[in-house]
Amino acid sequence: MNNRTSTFNRFSLLVVASSLILTSVSCQKSATQETVYREGNPPVSSVSDDDPEMNKAIQKARDTLNSFIAELKKQGNREFAVKAGLSTPEGGIEHIWIDDPVYDGNQFKGKLGNEPLRLKDVKLGDPIVVEREKVSDWIIMDGEKMTGGYTAKVLMEREEAKK
Repeated sequence: MNNRTSTFNRFSLLVVASSLILTSVSCQKSATQETVYREGNPPVSSVSDDDPEMNKAIQKARDTLNSFIAELKKQGNREFAVKAGLSTPEGGIEHIWIDDPVYDGNQFKGKLGNEPLRLKDVKLGDPIVVEREKVSDWIIMDGEKMTGGYTAKVLMEREEAKK
């Protein structure tokens, strides 16, 4: 069973800044949701690998990826990001946001949108290339309107429910 970790980037802060709790998704073997807080970085939340809600959100993002790509080609005055799972040194997967993505038909190229938690060979702003199959979420921001962000929505709803 792989561990999956993800962090939000500064782009994602735009998504949640007005009224939603900022968290990010990570999937670990733990059955409980835990959150890691790092000064100057958004929190990282851990979620079980077999979390049905999170896995459904990831699948929805993958199922709708073609619509994201179509919108990405149009650009306009919008902001785009994809989240992708990258292998960690300890054998897990860290899901991390990639800003300013460009799709070449097979891969997304962009820059790392947030400071990794477990990835040691890359840092915020580094150029990165990921295969389409590694995408676990995507977001389009058009002003205050968010499209996509399926994993983010699951976590934000959970944080709201804790209140």
